[in-house]
Order: sequence, then structure tokens, then C-alpha cells
Amino acid sequence: MAQFSVLCIVLFASCFTGGQAAAQSSAPSLSDETQLEDIVVNGASLKARAEAFVASVGAPVEGRKLAIWTEEVCVGAAGLMPETSRVMVDRILDWAHSLGIRIGSPGCHPNILIVFGADGDRMSQELVRTRRLDFDASVSMSRHGDRALRAFQSSHRPVRWWQMSVPIDPDTGRPIVRDRGQTPFSPPPEISRPSDFGSFGQITMGSRLYDDSIDALRSTVVVVDTKALEQISFGQLSDYVAMVVLAQIDPDVSAPAPSILGIFDDTGVQQQNLSAWDQAFLQALYSTHQRNVGVGADGALIAKNLVRKLETSGVADNDP
Repeated sequence: MAQFSVLCIVLFASCFTGGQAAAQSSAPSLSDETQLEDIVVNGASLKARAEAFVASVGAPVEGRKLAIWTEEVCVGAAGLMPETSRVMVDRILDWAHSLGIRIGSPGCHPNILIVFGADGDRMSQELVRTRRLDFDASVSMSRHGDRALRAFQSSHRPVRWWQMSVPIDPDTGRPIVRDRGQTPFSPPPEISRPSDFGSFGQITMGSRLYDDSIDALRSTVVVVDTKALEQISFGQLSDYVAMVVLAQIDPDVSAPAPSILGIFDDTGVQQQNLSAWDQAFLQALYSTHQRNVGVGADGALIAKNLVRKLETSGVADNDP
């Protein structure tokens, strides 16, 4: 009986040590190394994203700054029922008021015209033919070139726009370039102050790095193809139009952050109104003193201001 017990103990020990050895042979060695692919994390800084947003969204006249409204705005709409047009007009004026833009009184002459039509190309061509001064006032540095004008008339876009701007003196508000029909400058007998130069009188800084002039929007024409309402809601369309009339926006824009400007794209989640980025961009644009001569320098200033607006609103913490 004792021998049987010893035999059982020996067999149990052998089985245990054998199983342990098998387990050890099947388990990976602690010295074995597993090679993993490198993981690259691309996290663009808010500053870089803001600079990219300003650069991709804004479309100033070549050699000039992004223009803003300095005069009262007056919005007119045609092609829809009056009560429907009023909804869009009021929405645009609400956004304009939030930026500190002055609003024209009832009965004012529209400097923002929104036209709805079933054929956007035909409507655009007709407007260019019948309202020529809204598209080419023969004032230097006031518009994009002829190529852009041809694109406006035949782009097939659901919404298209054309803007006129002019560089003005920040103190007098008068243009610093000769307007259409304006006689060339003739100096008075005595010149003692800048105003003696008439519309061409302005105070300039003794530096080639700065330019205190302001680019002021003079007029905007927007053509909306009614088929656009088959893709988006009227509320979305109203905010989209507000964005493109309150700033000089690139018609080929692909915004690198959430924006109402992407509502006609098939990618991403569509915005229902001006996004936090859109609002911060407009606020930054209208609160930035653009005074640089170098190309892109003012864009960097606007982007810096945009970062502040985003951080203040908390977007910097929540935006993906």
C-alpha cells in the first residue's frame, strides 16, 4: 500500500513537470521582441489650421487686401416671393449687424443684389450685359480679372457671386484711386495739407512695409440657381449667401475646417448655419487692421486674430 502511494506521487510529479515544460515551450520567450510599425500622429496646431482657413477661404483682388464693408449695406432680392426673400435678407442683415456693419434705412438703394433664376448661367450673362457697372466700373484694383468674370457667367454653380471693391483712405473714406469719370488730379495753387489733393490726398507712412489704406466693398451681385434648393434647406442657403456677401470668398474654396461653405460638397457633415469657424473668421476679418504691403502678411494677422476668437469661444478645446 505504501509502495502504491509512492508510485502515485511519483507519477503525479512527472505529469506536473511534463505539463509545465510543455507550457513553457509553447509560451513566447520574454526575450522575444515584437516589431510594430511606426505610428505617426499628425496634429496640426490651431495656428496652422487658422492660417490654412484664411488662405483657402479668402480671395482678395490681386495685390490687395481682403475687403470689408465700410459703408451701409442695403440688400435687395429678386426672383422669389417677397415674404420668402425677406427671410433671407433679414438673416444677412442680422449677421452684418453682429459684425458692426451699418444697415441702410428702408428704401435704400441696394449694394447687395441677390437674384434667383431657373438658369444660373443665363441669368448671370443677362446681368453682366444689362448692369455693366456692377461688374466693371473701370476702376483700378477694384475687381478680379476677365477670366473670373467669364467663370461667373458659365460656372454652372448653384450659387455664384461677383464683388466690386476699392482702396480707400482710412481717415476720409474716399477712394485713393481715380474713379470712373473722375477728372485727373490738378494741384491747387497752394498745397498745405493732404486734403488739398482732393480724393487723392492721404497720409502715408515713411515705410515700404506698411499700407494703411482699407479695401472697401462697394457692391455684390449673387445669382442663385433655384435648383440649389433641391440640395439644401433655405436656412442653409441664407447663411451661405450671408457668408459670401460679407467677405471676399473664393468660389473654389474647400475649407479645411467646419464651414457653411461646404454645404454643396458631398463630403462630411453639412452645417446648418454659419459654423463657429465661419463666425470667428468674419469677426477676425472685421477687427483686424490690415496694413502690410507683403503678400500674405495681412492673412497671417487675420489668422492670429482668428485663433484668439476660437480660443475665446472654446472651439479650440472642442473642435476635432
